[in-house]
Amino acid sequence: QDKVELLYEVPLREIITKSFYDKLKGVSQGFASMNYEILGWRQANLVKLNILILGKSDEAFSRIVPEKEAFAEGRKTVEKLKEVLPSQLFSVPIQAAIGGKIIARATISARRRDVIAPLYGGDYSRKRKLLEKQKKGKKDLKEKGRIKIPSKTFLEVFKI
Repeated sequence: QDKVELLYEVPLREIITKSFYDKLKGVSQGFASMNYEILGWRQANLVKLNILILGKSDEAFSRIVPEKEAFAEGRKTVEKLKEVLPSQLFSVPIQAAIGGKIIARATISARRRDVIAPLYGGDYSRKRKLLEKQKKGKKDLKEKGRIKIPSKTFLEVFKI
């Protein structure tokens, strides 16, 4: 007697990727149910969202998204990767791009070691020399370095 039936046309992507069913159950305290049928296929404006880590495209995180949601998805993915990826000895830029245009960027800052801690006062040139040496080493690491992405990172980013 107190039942309501709602009929909507919703893109299948919204139901699958946005956990629509879980939200429906949460809002209705488990009482609502959902039934769907595919009405057909329609054309949509889609773009490929590339995720770049250290300037190289990482296909595991890249995906095809609606053009309207591309900026938000890119920003969200970049921020999530910044939280989840472990810090390295060098700074790691993470970027979201559509075509050749960068739409979002975050940088995981490098881990630092205090190389001047064992020095006491005195000659500043020694401190400067150690800091320059560290700076050169980090630059070399950044050029040659590769980042290993732990498998749990994929699960965290896509919330499986």
